[in-house]
Amino acid sequence: GNLPASDTRGARSAGILTTTLDLDLQDAVAGIVRSHLPGLRRREASEAAVVGLENRTGAVRALCGSAGAGDPVQGINGALVPRSCGSTLKPFIYLMALERRILTAASLLPDTPDAVLKVYPDWDPDNFNHRYLGPVRVREALANSLNVPAVLALNVAGPRRVFARLGDWGLNPEARTLEDCGAGFVLGNLPVRLLDLSNAYVALARGGVYSPPRF
Repeated sequence: GNLPASDTRGARSAGILTTTLDLDLQDAVAGIVRSHLPGLRRREASEAAVVGLENRTGAVRALCGSAGAGDPVQGINGALVPRSCGSTLKPFIYLMALERRILTAASLLPDTPDAVLKVYPDWDPDNFNHRYLGPVRVREALANSLNVPAVLALNVAGPRRVFARLGDWGLNPEARTLEDCGAGFVLGNLPVRLLDLSNAYVALARGGVYSPPRF
């Protein structure tokens, strides 16, 4: 889309700024955010953000930072503010273990209450549904977003090595250290931007080829 330069921060007062945004898609995404927010508020979520990227090129086709994105009073762009990453880093943890052939998709990992305590005596993470499935294969652990196997996969792959490699995917823009986050970064202790996280998943869609998002 084309935006007058006077509407962009730091742009000159004359001329046109050409962006990768698809105006129709941008409007549609903003409408979706507004329509879904009442339902999300029942789950105690007060805002939402969406990033739409083109896998092949990394072009940003839609970016909605909040339901009130056009309101200068709100002024918070949820797509660009670091937030807890939840379980979204798990695919990258397993990928790094697979890449080094430490694990395969068929490797068995324990999903039991005491499994993590054997490697991290002062940490007892639980699964989201508070249930355990026993021995599970890596593919099943990832598909079910199980917490315990993810922590164990991180342990065998090496937390420090894995944490350092996150930068290869454009993550950790705040330059946090492993000491800041601990091994719990695999379960959400690391704040990341939605834009960066979305672009890391685009790299997965391209077979692991990373490039920065393009505006």
